[in-house]
Amino acid sequence: MSGTRFLLDGRAVAAADAVLGAETGLVRSGEGWFETLRGEQGRWMFEGEHLARMSASVAAAGLDAGAALQAARATLLAASIDAARPARLRLLVTPSPGAEEGWQALGELADYAPPASHYRSGLALRSAASEHPGMGLLGKSASYHWSQFAQREAERAGADEALFWRQGAVVEGARSTLLWREGSRWWTPDAVGLLASVTLAALEAGGLEVARGSLDGSRLAACEGLVLVSALRLAAPVRSLDGAALPLLADEAAALRALLLAQHERSR
Repeated sequence: MSGTRFLLDGRAVAAADAVLGAETGLVRSGEGWFETLRGEQGRWMFEGEHLARMSASVAAAGLDAGAALQAARATLLAASIDAARPARLRLLVTPSPGAEEGWQALGELADYAPPASHYRSGLALRSAASEHPGMGLLGKSASYHWSQFAQREAERAGADEALFWRQGAVVEGARSTLLWREGSRWWTPDAVGLLASVTLAALEAGGLEVARGSLDGSRLAACEGLVLVSALRLAAPVRSLDGAALPLLADEAAALRALLLAQHERSR
């Protein structure tokens, strides 16, 4: 596979034809849900878990999750990938009164190059200017401009990712779930309104013990380091926050990536 490919309602289309209608919920009101999946060894990592999260999000909105899932699966099946190299798929579903099943699904498929420099040197984070709005209960919603705004703001400042706080405690990255190491244990925030992480759930299913707690400024200063986990990067260490150096957990992050890849291999 080379370049970016597009899929619409279960079929490959040209970029110019990868268009959602004006009557869709996405165009009318920003209503849609998406999942980003990493293709590894010719298969999508944690495919069932990503689709389950999407389905639960649609159902929580009082809409037809079965029809949405059918549209998503048809497009996912059309997203064939090369087993020799990783791939990335952004899969979006939106209500569409004009579609046969009442839903449309759009996929963007491309090769993915794991960020080796991030793994070796770590990520530079920048605190978002606004507090986390607690909208994770809506699922992985297409209406996440608040996160995109913070991410662009961080990148303009030379950082790799934005980090959200709420009431003096860290909650999550703009594109990742946060883990921190303290007392030789892994921790993750237990704040209300965060998106349930498929990647974190896979780590725990693989035997990783992760405690829940609150990471405020004083606790952050004393912790052994941070790692961000996400569907694409899997696990990457953090080297700094707002210009201040943090202990680099490169080996620990590598072990987490190995655990996730082993989970993927066992699911074959």
